[in-house]
Amino acid sequence: MTIEHRHIHYACVATGLLVLLSAWNATLVHMMGILWSVDVFAHGLLAPFVSAALIWSRRKQFDQVPLTFSGFGLLILLAACFFWIGGKLFDVALLSHFGLVTAIQAIVIGMLGLRAYQAVLFPMLLLFFMVPFGYELVYPLQVMTAGIVVQVLDIIGADYTSQGMLISLPSGLYEVAEACAGVKFLFTSFFTGVLLAHLVFENWRSRIVLVLFSIGLPIIANALRVLLILLIAELSDQKLAKGFDHLVYGWVFLSFVLLLLITTAYRFSDKPLSSDHAPVTLSNSSRSEMTKPRLWLPIAMISLPLAGLALAPNTQVNIEESLQRQTVLEPLIAGDMKGYRVLNDTGLVVRPKFRSATGQKGSLLRKNGSVFYAYTAQVEDLSSGRRIFQPGNGLVNGEWRLVDRSITETETCSIPFQESVFVRGADSMMTWSTYFAGKDTVFNGVEEKISTARQSLFKDEIDGYIIVLSAPLVTEKETVRKIFSQFVSTFPLDSYLTINGGPVKKDGAICAE
Repeated sequence: MTIEHRHIHYACVATGLLVLLSAWNATLVHMMGILWSVDVFAHGLLAPFVSAALIWSRRKQFDQVPLTFSGFGLLILLAACFFWIGGKLFDVALLSHFGLVTAIQAIVIGMLGLRAYQAVLFPMLLLFFMVPFGYELVYPLQVMTAGIVVQVLDIIGADYTSQGMLISLPSGLYEVAEACAGVKFLFTSFFTGVLLAHLVFENWRSRIVLVLFSIGLPIIANALRVLLILLIAELSDQKLAKGFDHLVYGWVFLSFVLLLLITTAYRFSDKPLSSDHAPVTLSNSSRSEMTKPRLWLPIAMISLPLAGLALAPNTQVNIEESLQRQTVLEPLIAGDMKGYRVLNDTGLVVRPKFRSATGQKGSLLRKNGSVFYAYTAQVEDLSSGRRIFQPGNGLVNGEWRLVDRSITETETCSIPFQESVFVRGADSMMTWSTYFAGKDTVFNGVEEKISTARQSLFKDEIDGYIIVLSAPLVTEKETVRKIFSQFVSTFPLDSYLTINGGPVKKDGAICAE
C-alpha cells in the first residue's frame, strides 16, 4: 500500500473523530468534567494518554498492516448511536458516555479495517476506562471495610462497640466514611492491573489471576489502612492520624498497593519485555494490498454522528434552575391524621429537603408518646433537571452521616421502604423513605430515569412522589419500625398526593396499582 493511500485512511479517521467529538461535544465535556472533578474516576484521565503512548510504541509494526474501509465499523457506529441516543432519551449519562467511546472504536475500525484495529486492540479498549461508572460501590465497600475492621478488632481483643459505619473506641467515636471506602484505590489498582496483565503476561490464565489480584488487594489493604489509622489515633489519643496525617497515610498506602501489584506482576512475568513490540510478519501480497474505492462508507460514517445529533431528544440539564425554585412546605392536616397530633416543628427531627419538588407537605406528629416527622412531596413532570434524585435533594443535611441502609417491606401491601440510620455526634435518627416515578417504586437515579423513559412512551408526563418518615433513634430499631408501619397502614395518601398516574391507596394503605 502506498504512503498516499495510507494518508487517505488517516485523514478519514481524523475527519471522522473531529466530526464525532464536535457533534457529541456536550457528552464529551460532561464525561471529562466528571473525570476531572470526581476523585474516584481520576484514573480515567490517564486512559487516553496511556492508550496514545501504547499506539505510538507500535507505530513501526502498524505501518506493516494493510488498511481498508470496513462495513463492520459502520454497524458498530450504528450501535454506538443507539446507546448515545438511548442515554439522551433515558437521561442516563452512562449510556451516552459508553456510546461515545464505542463510536471512537467504530470509526477506527471503519476507516482503517479490522486488521489495523486488531493491531491496536488493547490501547483502543483501554479507552473504556474513561467511562465513569461504579460509584454505587462506595456504600458496599464502606460496609465491607467496616466489617473487616470490626473482625480484626475482635481478634486482637480491642475494647470497642460498633453500629454500622461507626466504631467507638475508648479515645472517641470514629466513622468509616465514604472516603474510607477505598473506591479510588480499587479503580486505580484495577486499571493498573489490567495494564500490567497485558504488558507482562502472555498466558491468559496468568492475566486473569493478576486482574483478580488487583481487585482483591486494594480491598484488603484499604481495610488494613483504616484499621491502622484507628489504632494510631487510639494510641496517640487522637493527636495523630487526623487531617493532613490522614491524607498522607492514604497516599502512602495507595503507593504501597501499586508497588506491591507491579512487583508481583514482574516477579511472575512470562513475557519478554521486547515481545510487545515484535514486528508483524506479513506476506508481500498483504503489504501491497490496495484499498478498494468505497467512498460511500467513510461519508456514511462521518454523517452518522450528525444524524444521531438531530434524532436525539433535547435533554439540556438545568439543575441550577430547579434548585432555585422555592416551594412552600405546607403542614399536614390534623383532621386526617386519625389519632395523630400535629406538633409545632421544633427541629427535634431533621426534615427532608427536596428542592426539585413542586409541592410538599410535612409535619411533626405524635401518638402515644411517639414523635416522628412525616413528609410527602410531588415532582411534576419528571425530566432532566427535575428529578427525585439530584443534587440539592436529600433526607438530611450535611451534618448527619449515614451509617446503615437497607430495604424493608411493610406488612401492609408489602410496600418497600429504604431504611436509613444517620448519626450526628451522639444523636441517631432513622428514616423510612420510598419514591415513585409514576406507578413504579424507585430507589436511585438510574431506576428513576429508566422508569420515566419507559412510562413516557405511553404517557406525556410522569410525576414523581416522595414519602419520608423520620424519628429519633432513642429506642430499639424495631420499636421505631412498628411506629412507622402503623402510620403507613393508615396514611391518607389521597389527601396529599395526586392519584392520577401515581401511587394509590388500596385497602386503606399506600400501594401502587
